[in-house]
Amino acid sequence: MVLNLETWIVSDTHFFHDNIIKYTARNEKSLPKFTAAWNSMIKDEDTVLHLGDIFMGKGSIQQAKTFIQTLPGQKYFIRGNHDSQPTAFYEHRGWTEIGENSRLYFQEWKGKKVLFSHYPDTQNLDWTINIHGHIHDGGYAPGTPFRDYRNVSLEAVWRPVRLWEVLEGDMYQSRTEAVRWSLSKIYELSQKGRLDDKFCEIERYH
Repeated sequence: MVLNLETWIVSDTHFFHDNIIKYTARNEKSLPKFTAAWNSMIKDEDTVLHLGDIFMGKGSIQQAKTFIQTLPGQKYFIRGNHDSQPTAFYEHRGWTEIGENSRLYFQEWKGKKVLFSHYPDTQNLDWTINIHGHIHDGGYAPGTPFRDYRNVSLEAVWRPVRLWEVLEGDMYQSRTEAVRWSLSKIYELSQKGRLDDKFCEIERYH
């Protein structure tokens, strides 16, 4: 795979996962709109890098067998925590698994080391920019370093994005934006008496 600034980046589509609307800002129209955008924006010859969690849900394997093959683009993916099928399952449908431990480096962009990953990387920290998914619109876990994280989960961008839009533009949720969102959500839930220990994915500041 050759990454360049025209590469399309998508993450956490969760095709066929109906219950995801209970946990994120999505509604019933969000995924159909994203799918329509994919089909209209991406051509068969374009390179697509999916950062994990392609599909999920009861009965989704049978649906995905046909569906994921119809999506245009030369499709590559980094395995997410919900991508549980064998590599051959995806390969037979035109998807190529890349990276190690859900990580892939794009070594240089204006002298900066860029890491693509499914999870926000909090272990190695041997990068300048971390483009990732996984958190949807749920904020970063407590203790996540203040680094240049760029969240491109579906809920952060709402359409496929070019790599240059993420690196040179603002098509992502930044670490600072996530903090502001988290604080506003903490305030909202505290006013409603709903802030409890189960709200563990939202950053708390004292």
